[in-house]
Amino acid sequence: MKIKNLLTQFLFLSIFTLILILSVYNITFGDTQIVTSVGPMQISKIESGLTVYQGYRGKYYTISPFNDFYIDASGVRSTFITKDEVENKSYITKESVYKTQKIADTLTSYFGVKTPSTKIEGKLGGATYTSFTQDNTAVISYNFTPKKSINPKRMGITLSYNADDIVFDSSQNLYNAFSSTDIENFEKIYGLSFTPKKGELHLNIPGGRMYIANPKGAYLLIVEADAHQQISLNKNSRLIEITQDAEKIDDSYKASLTLKVEHTLRKEDLAWK
Repeated sequence: MKIKNLLTQFLFLSIFTLILILSVYNITFGDTQIVTSVGPMQISKIESGLTVYQGYRGKYYTISPFNDFYIDASGVRSTFITKDEVENKSYITKESVYKTQKIADTLTSYFGVKTPSTKIEGKLGGATYTSFTQDNTAVISYNFTPKKSINPKRMGITLSYNADDIVFDSSQNLYNAFSSTDIENFEKIYGLSFTPKKGELHLNIPGGRMYIANPKGAYLLIVEADAHQQISLNKNSRLIEITQDAEKIDDSYKASLTLKVEHTLRKEDLAWK
């Protein structure tokens, strides 16, 4: 045990010394890519926000100010980063500019202390995204600080899903499916009986939970709404949306999304909320 502790200390000092040497010789650091595990998946920062993914299977689920939104007193919905800003790439992704900060990020990322976060600014304001993970649960939050005098009444945070995902709710209503064969196999394996829901493109979901599975992935995503939140499905944009009343704290508005990631659907997951 003593030898193991000595080796750990030696490794830490070696990494720290190497980073200091690079800094002294003015070698620039790229952006530190911080990755955190949550169940069988990972969370990391991308240009458009944060993403939950199984990279080797090519499946990504993104939380982004390109999709996240606020609703004003007139019921008008606006995204934090406008369509024009996205198309022209005129938004700004904030990165660390100090070498000391990059050194700290490198060390804390290596030892699993720092979790993925990012800040993206547009003409309406800045959105700072943070993540907290424990075992198979992730809580992803944003703080939106407006530059202009806007007065949101509701705030929304979203999670994207894929065209070939199986998306269903606590009452076994099926909202998205790519193949009838995939659905039949999924029902047989887990003893489910789905009711297809077609027609409406935007629906409020009762029960406080949405489930995402994929025939090619070894995971089940469970999106949970708190008591003060409403969960809905935007089929047109392939988004699961969590909305809540706007609350201003220190010039910012906050919203959060709770995500559980399982390897597969379990009996306790079928105890519908």
